[in-house]
Amino acid sequence: MKVFTNYNIIDMTKEEFDNLNEWVEKNTDDQQRWENGGKEIYDALKNDPNFANSPKYKEYMQKVFLLKLYHLEQMYRNEKQEAEFNIFTALHTPTDEKRLHSRFISYLLSESNHGMKEKFLELFLTLKSSENPENLFDEEFLNDFINDKVKVLPNEETKSEYENIDILIWDEQSKAIIIENKIFAGDSNHVVKEEEMPDLEKFVDVKVGDEIPQLAWYFFKLQKKLNLNNEETRKNIKLVYLKLSKQKPSYSEFFENQKIPYHCIEYRTEIRNWLEDCMKEAEKENKPLLRDSIRN
Repeated sequence: MKVFTNYNIIDMTKEEFDNLNEWVEKNTDDQQRWENGGKEIYDALKNDPNFANSPKYKEYMQKVFLLKLYHLEQMYRNEKQEAEFNIFTALHTPTDEKRLHSRFISYLLSESNHGMKEKFLELFLTLKSSENPENLFDEEFLNDFINDKVKVLPNEETKSEYENIDILIWDEQSKAIIIENKIFAGDSNHVVKEEEMPDLEKFVDVKVGDEIPQLAWYFFKLQKKLNLNNEETRKNIKLVYLKLSKQKPSYSEFFENQKIPYHCIEYRTEIRNWLEDCMKEAEKENKPLLRDSIRN
């Protein structure tokens, strides 16, 4: 199709005219955008060998021109939105090393403006352990877990952690994944207070002043929040310990004694594999800026 200026088409053939209408049909996502009868005008002209001389021809091309402007505007808006995409806008502050990696991961996991909806979360939930071929999370747990009620905290809108948990994935009803990110910091503990004893002593043998792992403290707090019994908690709350290497946490013996399952994953294997899968999906969806943001 040759360009047109001031709504006058130069040397348009019947084939080009038909091709133009085909483009119109493919790019009209809202019929109301096809202003007041454009399709009817084409139907009236398509069998006229002298269509270019018809008074309605100019009217048709005016409508096509408006439609093309609308289409270009939408393309500009989409490209502008992606061009302005910067994953660090979702982070607390770009210089906050303590939170940077957690924010980066939670931002990808959440349904933010990266435009991938829950795809990155699905990839994470089906991660396989580098130590065995099994998935990190069992099928029973994953059943009905991915839905519109699942939230990831922190996220682009809610930049603060829930109860100081580095990354929380939960449905706010019965299931949750707690991720403790220890890329820089050492293992931390929670000192049991007297007012916490009525709740804690139902689940674990402790006394006031004892230290329990911070990850276990999050575990018990969510157990209370979701009103789960011991058996339900061990099935429905998953603990993930994220480090640079597969080194066990210093409090691993506590979890073993209390029969609380947890997973150790590392940046060099599981997280790297997950990020590579995320980049592939971004590539499929033609999001080069998102892909490069993940790569970098």
